Amino acid sequence: MKTLANAGTAVLSACLLLCAASLAAADEQAATPSDQNQAAQTQQGPLVLEPIRSGWVVAPDVRVTRMDNTTRTLLGAYGGWLSDSSLLLGAGGYWEVSGSHAHGMGYGGFVFGWTVPAGRAVRFGARALVGGGAATLSSNVAFNVPVFNQPGMPAGFGSDRDRDRSSIGTTTVVRQVLYHQGFFIAEPQADLVVRLAGWMQLNAGVGYRLIGAAHGAEDQLRGVVGSVAVRFGGGS
Repeated sequence: MKTLANAGTAVLSACLLLCAASLAAADEQAATPSDQNQAAQTQQGPLVLEPIRSGWVVAPDVRVTRMDNTTRTLLGAYGGWLSDSSLLLGAGGYWEVSGSHAHGMGYGGFVFGWTVPAGRAVRFGARALVGGGAATLSSNVAFNVPVFNQPGMPAGFGSDRDRDRSSIGTTTVVRQVLYHQGFFIAEPQADLVVRLAGWMQLNAGVGYRLIGAAHGAEDQLRGVVGSVAVRFGGGS
């Protein structure tokens, strides 16, 4: 009887040990996902929320361009709504300041652009102006005039016989004339935007002025454009 009692005690002890081991394993498995989540959060670091910068912008702009085989300077500005520091929708206008009474150009229209970040303070993108304008151009006109044998006798004076006798031929005279010409413009350009402060950016670009509907003066008006602008606004 004593032997049976000892055997039962041993079996009961073994069962208790198995139950304790099972509970410990279950506790360890339950604690493992929580520990993994805490470790993952420790590795990823805290979540940082950055504000979306949007707002109105205005940018005084200086442009240097080639027109009619000469270098010209234009002053103007563009402005509009800048969304998320990326999408620009607005308008702009430019006028030539180096022009004389014989030459001059001005144009304006709708402006749209898009930039992407290339660092904390630098963005690359493209911008375009689509609209219309007008220019004062010069052209050489040649015409023939009669040459008279008798000085001081212009055409229209005297009899037909006198005019026939005094005229010895014709000569070609070239005169420069001015004319006003309207046109359609599309001016795309590549942009570099450098943030100087939260509310001020430097905008430099290179593009090309495409001209249409100028009635043969397109070659005189189209050309390469370089621009430098200081942009204010756009959110902080």
